[in-house]
Amino acid sequence: MKNLKYSRVIINAIIVASVIIALTSGYKIGG
Repeated sequence: MKNLKYSRVIINAIIVASVIIALTSGYKIGG
């Protein structure tokens, strides 16, 4: 169960990181 919790945290971190990268790249392209 610990592994499942850690993997879920890692997945959430990857999602947040990808969203931040998408936003920053969008701002760079737009600005």
